[in-house]
Amino acid sequence: SGNIYKLLGIPHDFGLRERKKRLANLNSPTTARFHMSRFEYSPSKYLFGRGISYAVQEQFKVYEYEDRVSMPVFDKDGYFLYDVSRLIHEKGYANSSPTDAVPALTHTLRPTDMVFVCESMIDAYTFCTVGFKAIALNGAGNHNGLVDLFKEHYGKIVLALDPDKVGRENAEQIMDKLSKKDVVNLELPYDVNNCWCKMLEAMDFDTACEKFRAFVFRLLGMEQV
Repeated sequence: SGNIYKLLGIPHDFGLRERKKRLANLNSPTTARFHMSRFEYSPSKYLFGRGISYAVQEQFKVYEYEDRVSMPVFDKDGYFLYDVSRLIHEKGYANSSPTDAVPALTHTLRPTDMVFVCESMIDAYTFCTVGFKAIALNGAGNHNGLVDLFKEHYGKIVLALDPDKVGRENAEQIMDKLSKKDVVNLELPYDVNNCWCKMLEAMDFDTACEKFRAFVFRLLGMEQV
């Protein structure tokens, strides 16, 4: 496996035993599709229909095939860790790796960034589409690693979990864990991507971006930057 990845020029590090355990699914069809996409990229029509820009999809190497969307997760150094496969024609996930260890999209963060913490990767992609930084927990309860992740983070942390009972309860738990940080809870009327899609139904993409950003800053009581 190491020789194949070296030949293809794909970042890898099989020298760490801990990382080897994380990369147990490297031979899965989803992962193979992800690596193939590095040579001829084709964005997901499904995610584009959910308002996720092609630029963001390419940035995070999203790939659509058959009945699912493959959304790869990288560590802070840009190495592939695991894959989340979202079904297209029904609500749910397929052949995804365990997602309770490392949040997604963390490799793009800087210590001073304002970052939005979401439940799903599609919600995080939504914030990225309109020009924010975001990460995904891949489940409202998967927040045990946030204290360590934000240990050296000094920017504002905005919680944007789903506005349901589970989301609110876990947002409260995260607020307690990160009480020494600049952390606030963003209370949207719907989950992030649904809010975004409702705006896109009423206006063009560029206008929706401006309105969505203004809406978020207004909820946060901040001046728009």
